[in-house]
Amino acid sequence: MLMRLRTHFLRGIIEVSLIGGFGGTAIAQLLYTPNYGTNNISEYATGSGPLTSIACSSPNPISVSPESSPEGLAMTPNGSFLYVSDNGAHASGISAYAVSGGPCVGKLTPLATGTNCPNASGQTCPYYSLPVGAAGPWGIAVDPNGSYLYVALQGSSTIAAYSINGTSGGLNYIGSYSTSTPPSPLVVAKVGSNEYLYAGLQSSVDVYPVQSNGALGTPTDYPINGGNGSPNGLATFGSTLYVTDYNSSGPAGLYAFPILGSGLLGTPVTATTGAYPLGVAVDSSGSHVYVAGTGDSTVYSLLTSNLAATPAVVTVNGGSSTVYGVAVDPTNDYVYVSDNLNNDIWIYSPGLASSVGSTFVGANTSPTEFILAHIPPPAPPAISSVPAASFTSLALLAILLAACAGILCRKSVGISSAQ
Repeated sequence: MLMRLRTHFLRGIIEVSLIGGFGGTAIAQLLYTPNYGTNNISEYATGSGPLTSIACSSPNPISVSPESSPEGLAMTPNGSFLYVSDNGAHASGISAYAVSGGPCVGKLTPLATGTNCPNASGQTCPYYSLPVGAAGPWGIAVDPNGSYLYVALQGSSTIAAYSINGTSGGLNYIGSYSTSTPPSPLVVAKVGSNEYLYAGLQSSVDVYPVQSNGALGTPTDYPINGGNGSPNGLATFGSTLYVTDYNSSGPAGLYAFPILGSGLLGTPVTATTGAYPLGVAVDSSGSHVYVAGTGDSTVYSLLTSNLAATPAVVTVNGGSSTVYGVAVDPTNDYVYVSDNLNNDIWIYSPGLASSVGSTFVGANTSPTEFILAHIPPPAPPAISSVPAASFTSLALLAILLAACAGILCRKSVGISSAQ
């Protein structure tokens, strides 16, 4: 089975792309979006660009939790579990769902109630309360191995870490780690045999080594725009970390950091974006990086091999929009852009060559970011092994049948000759 993972983050919101299936064939192409205004998650099938509803998914959209405001989405690499950072004023925490692999592929089911709700403070599964005193969960990320979940807590300037039960999807609290300023986007990347957490803070990006038990080591700090920046979007592809700087529109709106073999960052290259850049995503080949300019309703398509080249630019909805997130379907490279103002998802062909149209999410939904998930099929049933003795019996039977066939053949020939 072929499985490929790319991660894109927007102010702590993740877009995960999984290509699964036997021989690399995509089995289910799905898009999830958290709706900040209506406290639910919508789900669509992507097909070849346009979005369609999933008929078997009930309910769709699915409600997150009472008095909630879903911000970030994170999915395990195998597509089995989805986690939502809930930024509601009265219910800050994490909601967890099982993702069906069939017969209704992609359907979300809240995890069963149980006792393994870390630091629960009176809540029960599937709703996981955050550490006491924590507030403002925003960014959320799962590591490439699907073993750990990390949540950025803006209100308490901390990052909470959990281990993931690979069978049930349940979370177990590991610990919390203070940050110098409030964190927003998070992304975890594997470099060699090690993993590193990249966190966008108020004016810098911090790099945390991930320990063998999921705990975070001592961070290394990288200021953005001389300490005056505001990293709001992160995306990794190969050995590059892309960072949007909300405070540095124009020629320094995008930073491209080389990721060194140590997991640390090299000297960045900057590129031109629209006003107040937010969402960022890379296509399946790593040839184009897309950036959403919130301030001027634009989406930029830049060549990763030459960030200084003139980018392709589209203005969403004639400039009457608030573009927030951007994501790329890994099977056909169609580009999806969330319009937080008009409650739409706009769709463009690869490279922003043409507009495919838009999908209305619903009144007052305020869609933010996406997860694009290609869910692999359920594992085929195991084939029972045949005991060695059975092979011997089958071989003897084959010899006996062959001998009998030879006798019948000779008799048949003899009868023909007699006639």
